[in-house]
Amino acid sequence: MTTKANSTKTVNVPETSNAALKKQLDAAKAAFASEKTVPLAIPQTFRKTFGSEMFIGINGVFINVPIDGETHLVPEPFYLHAMQAINAIQ
Repeated sequence: MTTKANSTKTVNVPETSNAALKKQLDAAKAAFASEKTVPLAIPQTFRKTFGSEMFIGINGVFINVPIDGETHLVPEPFYLHAMQAINAIQ
């Protein structure tokens, strides 16, 4: 049995519209906004590794946490990702 080969059109045309993707991203942002916030303080000694800010992204939602030694409130999933990155280099 023969199957239809992929053409340029079938490869280049996205399956999801931009409006649908924006709706999914807005839903993800709302979900993270409703998460419990926890304090996160990243010591300045990590500036050599991460730069002046730690860029954390989950499912298309991103935050920048300053690496200044001060405490910042972040949603818990972002805290867990930050700690995973910090513990990986220690």
